[in-house]
Amino acid sequence: MRAQRTLLAVLVVLAVAHLPAPVYADAAATADARAAKPATARTLDQLRVTASGVAELGGDIDWLGPTPPPWVTARPRFTPPPDWTVYVIPGVPGYDWRHGCTPTAIGMIMAYHDMNGYDGLMPGDPSTQTEEVNQAIASQRSELDPANYEDYCLPIDTNGGTILPDRSELPEGDEHVNDCIADYLWTSHSVLDLAYGWTRTTYLPDNLPAYITYRRPDLDPAAEFVYITDQSLNWNFFKVEMEAHRPMQMSVDTDGDDSSDHSIATIGYAESADGDSFYYGCLDTWGPADQIRWCEFAGMAVGQEFGIRRATCITIDRSLVVDASGGGDYTTIQDAVDAAPDGRMIKVMPGTYTGTGNLDIDPGNRGLHLLAMTSRGDVIIDCEFASHAFYFNSSQDTTTVVEGFTIRNGRSAYGGAIECFWTSSPKLVDLTIEDCHATASGGGIACRANSNPIIRNCSISLCQGDVMGGGIFCGASSPTISYTTVAECHSHGEGGGIHCYSTSSPVITNTIVANSFAGAGFSWDGQASFTPDHCCVFGNAGGDTVPAGGDNLFTDPLFCPGALTLYDDSPCLPANNAWGEQVGAYGAGGCGTPVNGIFYAVATGATEITLRWDLATLEGVEGLVIKRSTTEDGCFDRIMAEPLIPVTPGVHVDDTVWPETTFWYQLRAILWDGTEDIAGQGTVYASTAGTLAIHLARPHPSPFTENATVTFEIPHGVDHTNLSVFDAAGRRVRTLIEGPLDGGRRDVVWNGRDETGATVAAGVYFVRLECDQFIRGRKMVLLK
Repeated sequence: MRAQRTLLAVLVVLAVAHLPAPVYADAAATADARAAKPATARTLDQLRVTASGVAELGGDIDWLGPTPPPWVTARPRFTPPPDWTVYVIPGVPGYDWRHGCTPTAIGMIMAYHDMNGYDGLMPGDPSTQTEEVNQAIASQRSELDPANYEDYCLPIDTNGGTILPDRSELPEGDEHVNDCIADYLWTSHSVLDLAYGWTRTTYLPDNLPAYITYRRPDLDPAAEFVYITDQSLNWNFFKVEMEAHRPMQMSVDTDGDDSSDHSIATIGYAESADGDSFYYGCLDTWGPADQIRWCEFAGMAVGQEFGIRRATCITIDRSLVVDASGGGDYTTIQDAVDAAPDGRMIKVMPGTYTGTGNLDIDPGNRGLHLLAMTSRGDVIIDCEFASHAFYFNSSQDTTTVVEGFTIRNGRSAYGGAIECFWTSSPKLVDLTIEDCHATASGGGIACRANSNPIIRNCSISLCQGDVMGGGIFCGASSPTISYTTVAECHSHGEGGGIHCYSTSSPVITNTIVANSFAGAGFSWDGQASFTPDHCCVFGNAGGDTVPAGGDNLFTDPLFCPGALTLYDDSPCLPANNAWGEQVGAYGAGGCGTPVNGIFYAVATGATEITLRWDLATLEGVEGLVIKRSTTEDGCFDRIMAEPLIPVTPGVHVDDTVWPETTFWYQLRAILWDGTEDIAGQGTVYASTAGTLAIHLARPHPSPFTENATVTFEIPHGVDHTNLSVFDAAGRRVRTLIEGPLDGGRRDVVWNGRDETGATVAAGVYFVRLECDQFIRGRKMVLLK
């Protein structure tokens, strides 16, 4: 049964401005040679289709074109009398017919949901029928570049069965990736005998959710039919759907011949005072596009104009929500897993999850997708050294997905954070695994007994495997590991980073394995077979040897201090390696450019450069001096009169520079005997811009109950600055700063109130900083 959402029902009368009719360009016959097309060009106003042209294809096709047929225009529109009860879902935009009535009707419904909490379902501003909206309904690029199945209605196919071939036909090889609603609904595919905007609505339950997830991969949508013939679509059910703000697509019979021929978006109902007359309100894609057409709520029958065949109930997101603070469906992850139907998404809200119900989580083999919401690091499973977070032992395949979590302080015999056992092969994506311990093998992740998970874009650091595999252990298993960072892990046995045992044959690409405290970066026994490729292996205490055959880096990945993000000139960034590819889980971290890995600088203003260092030792060092030059081979002069007290890590601000200039720096150590030793030197690329891109720190504390502090830094010479708070639906809640602002750092406090001074509800909020052409955003969580 479909989950019913309870919304406040308000009786309204729709009153919106008339939308201008879109401009339709003439379309000539296609220029490619895959099919002979008519050479004449026609405008949409010249095109008509007769009922006989559809009858041959049966009653399962919605097909009517850009203007109402004569039998509709001749019939006056019904207007509910003043004493009737009228309810209309507010804010559903009206669109003119765009290359098919079904994609246009669905487009209006997607636009409504886009404007009411599910932004991204339609591009641009969906409140009016812009060209971006038109392209999202049915993309039509050009005759010379027909990148889609663009024969939605032009050139027109003749009635009587002659349908011109398009890219849905053989030969294979010229297909495209679907990128609009008409594509996903297979509108006008000649291989399906569909033309002139025709759509077989039987495809809606499968294909409409695919469009929604194309636009918003984080959603878990569904679509299902309800029929007036079996009473799954009845008047009371219909009213509930409308009052719950769930517009429907309906397949209807406009001419009363007992055969559906049109697709509409239903947005309201009207009921007579005596309860004997029932009408549905719809937007029918015919001008005026925003004018509601009221039709009798009745099934198809001979003589019944706009009789209903069926309706499509659309659920944008079926996800279950886990919130440790009590704001979701469940408070523990395992409870949500146990309750979830097969194939569902489970969204875990920001917070720290501990104890029973958040350890040894077993998603089963039911295709569940466990998604940590918002940015990486906001959803934490703290195992408190009691066990591991996830235990897969149900022969899962890659339809089981765990994504976005941070897992800390795990402890188990195998897989300190995650164990995959006995042919279990889930997809593990965007995970951060820290400080986990396996008393046997696999400090971060253990793959055992023919378990072949996909491990992508994960970071595993400071983990320990006592026997094998400080980061990852492959025991007779062949995971696919890519875009992953394994750093500062160790093993007292073999493989400080990754160990492959027995018949393991993993595929390992674009992965960093670095700085293991004990054990080699990679190790393997005689039966294992694998070839790391496009990886970076460096600084591992037991060595950096890898099996032959791959093309890899053996240089310092240049991690930012205290992080696994990368310096600007890291060889693991696409711009700095021969492959043009990212290596590891993270990109540039904004920490400037290092010199010998210990000295770096960033421009922090038009006339200011901040220099930082982190030395391996201060033994024998009496002082530190910084020297500067404006040429690489020029004379380096001191920038301070007296040496600095030797500290590490350290920082110094050079405020004697000028903009639009590249500077070269040297950090020199003054030794006990008065001599100088260069501790670091090189070009400071970060100083060339002379200005600072804005910086917005994560609000703190988060979660918070009363006040959150927002820290930001902007450059000098900024014309306009706006700092505002938005809710999860994208609505502005409070403007904190608006107008010109001097450069520098500021701390601004938000007290959890809106513009009127009222306290806002608990939930997820976003602070956004706009500074001239720059925009930055951060998330924060308000608890009550």
